[in-house]
Amino acid sequence: MTTSRSQSFLSDVIKAETLPETALVYFRGRLQNDVHVLILEAFLRSGLSQKELAHRIGKSPSVVNRWIAATGNWELNSIAEFLAGMNAQLKVSLNFLDENLPFSDVTRPLQQYRPPQVLHDGDPLFRFQKDNFETPTPP
Repeated sequence: MTTSRSQSFLSDVIKAETLPETALVYFRGRLQNDVHVLILEAFLRSGLSQKELAHRIGKSPSVVNRWIAATGNWELNSIAEFLAGMNAQLKVSLNFLDENLPFSDVTRPLQQYRPPQVLHDGDPLFRFQKDNFETPTPP
């Protein structure tokens, strides 16, 4: 039994005259997720509390909480302000889709590829996710 498609998703995107909405949704979501992960890393590294960061960039704590809590379709100006408040900046690079690369490496040059991070109890991001995103168990 074959479980793979005859054409890959990447081939569909590269060869398409007009990109299907599903591809656009995928690439929007992937970029939003990548930016969110970078913002979380910067926030954890900054050592600032959400309240301190909010004060530093002139935003309300609820705005900072919303940015940290989930991905979003943020404006570039907001990303720049948020990262500047944490003494960080985003380095942007461009990579083109190439059918000869494994799909997981399409947006990152091979020398920059990092395997998925496994979080442990002592990791600040693990604690942050557990404290803020874990669903409480019903009594």
